[in-house]
Amino acid sequence: MAAPPPLTLQVDLVPVASGFTSPLDIEEAGDGSGRLFVVERAGTIKIIQSGNVLGTPYLDISSSVASGGETGLLGLAFHPNFTSHGCFYLNYTSTRNGKLQTFISEFRAATASANMGWRSKEGTHNFNFTGNCANQTFLDPIFNYDHSQGDDTVIGGYVYRGTNITALAGNYIFGDFISRRIWSLAQNSQGQWVRTFLLNSNANNLAGFGQDPSGELYVAQYSTGAVARLHQVGTP
Repeated sequence: MAAPPPLTLQVDLVPVASGFTSPLDIEEAGDGSGRLFVVERAGTIKIIQSGNVLGTPYLDISSSVASGGETGLLGLAFHPNFTSHGCFYLNYTSTRNGKLQTFISEFRAATASANMGWRSKEGTHNFNFTGNCANQTFLDPIFNYDHSQGDDTVIGGYVYRGTNITALAGNYIFGDFISRRIWSLAQNSQGQWVRTFLLNSNANNLAGFGQDPSGELYVAQYSTGAVARLHQVGTP
């Protein structure tokens, strides 16, 4: 079972590539190429290969994307059999017939028939709770946090499966866009979920996480237009 990292663990972000414009997402295709696909909000996808950003975008649908604020090209997902048929999926906003629309829905795996409680609950707390909800059975999250420390916008990440930072093996890595903090989350020996602070990213810069084929984690840095890798201080 994964355990919280020791408090002595020091991690930082090592620059991998730069020159992006408002990157929001980082994905890999599972095709063995080692490429990282970086999603830019305005509607382009660029490739990092062997540490270099390829000059020609992998895809450019900027003419079809309505971008600004919380809109734009927001996400990319590759089909599990991408290598055989080249299929992938995008989540983006576009204006059609004078109305702003979102194309491609987000789906999340959960226990069959589980009810997460939205909009009746916000995390583990009642929110917009009506009399009809008292008889419902909800599946609460394993962890939530309040806004008292300036943490306002959670950025979901990945369970660390890499080998470069052994102390984080099996830990869930996530962050907050507003406070710029990055944490790990794991159960201790008593079965309690423990959040451990790892580092601060730049202000308003943490837009999303990515994972390469080796399980190492990356951060899309929105304001500076860069991609950085999570790295243990004192190691190569």
